[in-house]
Amino acid sequence: MIYIKQNRVPIIITLLLFFWVIACGIEYKNNVGKERKKFNEKIVECRNSSESWCEYYKNTSYSTPDTLSMYFYIVAHYSISYIQWLAPLFVITSSIWLWHQKIHSGYWKNELLRSNYKKVLKYNLLSSLKSSFILPIVFLILFLFCFLVSGHFEIENPFQVLINPIFLNNIPLLMIVYFCVIFLHSIVYSCIGLVFCKKNRNVLISIISAYLVFLVISIISEIFIGGIILPLLGLSYYSSIFNLLGIWIYSDYPNYIAVLIYSLILSLISIICVIVSYRNKEEVLLEVEK
Repeated sequence: MIYIKQNRVPIIITLLLFFWVIACGIEYKNNVGKERKKFNEKIVECRNSSESWCEYYKNTSYSTPDTLSMYFYIVAHYSISYIQWLAPLFVITSSIWLWHQKIHSGYWKNELLRSNYKKVLKYNLLSSLKSSFILPIVFLILFLFCFLVSGHFEIENPFQVLINPIFLNNIPLLMIVYFCVIFLHSIVYSCIGLVFCKKNRNVLISIISAYLVFLVISIISEIFIGGIILPLLGLSYYSSIFNLLGIWIYSDYPNYIAVLIYSLILSLISIICVIVSYRNKEEVLLEVEK
């Protein structure tokens, strides 16, 4: 019960996201069922018809969309598409809620009586970064749901999958990279939030400040780096990876390596920022006592 009480915010957010993606999946499944029913009705209608348009229905049967087409269509066109804007907010809230309570309630001081500062910082940092697993796990569940509904990966039209066709040669690698990138970006969200916890006694102010800063970073990354600097260097081919809100659809990503490297660099920089922000024990204790 203590664990549930301490982690109630991450648990609530995880459950909210879980039910959200499942609701979208079920909605899509129901729509597929309606399309199949209409298709079968057309087949029955065309059995004794000589209409030219009936030739199509006489020579084919309804095919359930493949897993990838289904997954990325849901992510792009159903209500879960708002996740590109809400994901940072969810992860920031989940990762900093307990951290904020600990440093501003005197809990850290009690921990420092039993252990040194570096161990306390490391333990709490790793605990907060566990929230970075929420998005990959929830969307992996959506992916598995799509596979259960579809049952296959036979892509009829690669250009309808909302994925750069070059990635479709190795679907397992595509999905591994996809969920790794979501995880690395979640680390970035978490770390931005943790940096703002030190000077803000109000957790809501910390969350809002961190979210706004992330949006500013996104604008700088996409417009300044991806839209101005890279074209000047003749590297506009890689501009799409600098869209931090566009990690959910790989329609114009150049390759796996570029996406992973940039995501890894961002996550490492964000972790370093947290460590630098909290490296001075005396400064941190003075800030949280204000």
